[in-house]
Amino acid sequence: MSNPSNICKDQSEKTAGGIDLNDYGLVCYRRFMDGDDSGLEEIVKFFSQPLMLFINGYVNNINVAEDIMSESFLKLIIKRRRFKGNSTFKTYLFSVGRNLAVDYLRKAASNKTVPLMTDSLSDFVELESVVIVDEQKRKIHSALWKLNDLYREVLYLSFFEDMTNEQVALVLKKSKKQVENLLYRAKQSLKAILEREGITL
Repeated sequence: MSNPSNICKDQSEKTAGGIDLNDYGLVCYRRFMDGDDSGLEEIVKFFSQPLMLFINGYVNNINVAEDIMSESFLKLIIKRRRFKGNSTFKTYLFSVGRNLAVDYLRKAASNKTVPLMTDSLSDFVELESVVIVDEQKRKIHSALWKLNDLYREVLYLSFFEDMTNEQVALVLKKSKKQVENLLYRAKQSLKAILEREGITL
């Protein structure tokens, strides 16, 4: 059996093999809450890029998404006792990121300062290729941008972040039934897009 103090390290070594990051994130976060800063370092290492790609789906600007991603981790530091484990750690973290992204868009819209996509396409492609290794999945991810926002959000969390309907509902602040309906309609829309572009699953 692994030494409890090494669980986070052991998990990180298995992550490349496809281990579920939910348990891993929770273990590391609890270490951080107990005063071990390396727990937070591990969380940032394994969640920063997927979180930034998710946030970019809202703000459509890699630089802004990176800033909001950093602010999400800052909230973990400031409110380190707030997460009680009532949901998975990744669900909690992505909820924080989404809330910050929505707040940013709301404030930017009121100030009429919503930025246009000024980052080079290579920045987005590079991030996408790091987070989504499989080429076919990257094609599917690109197709998500042709869907409306809710369809894109629900499919991204379900398909690319492997969240259950309950977890998706928590992040998007929807009921489980709403998520189920959204997923059904989103999959139908995505299927039509993929068929038009000759992409088969």
